[in-house]
Amino acid sequence: MSVGGLHDFRRSLAGVAKFLDREGDLEVESIRRAWSESVGEALADHTNPTRIERHVLVVAADSPAARAAVSLASQKIIAELVRRGFSVGEVRAELRSKSSQRR
Repeated sequence: MSVGGLHDFRRSLAGVAKFLDREGDLEVESIRRAWSESVGEALADHTNPTRIERHVLVVAADSPAARAAVSLASQKIIAELVRRGFSVGEVRAELRSKSSQRR
């Protein structure tokens, strides 16, 4: 492959990566809209889906208890999100302050 061809290939890969990032962002936004119905208001009040990384939904939790609740309910959460048409294979909760969560 020529240097120019390699440059074009890298640019194409960068375009695909940007597209996939946007697709992931759109899916997270859709999950956020369905979050309260999917996990219940009590858990939704203390958690927020933040991103998807390779079919892993990362959820911000505002307390250790909320993080533990997400972990304990992860299989039910996955099943409900898949039922709603989302491509989530795993849920991982991270402890974050409420003010740092994106809503």
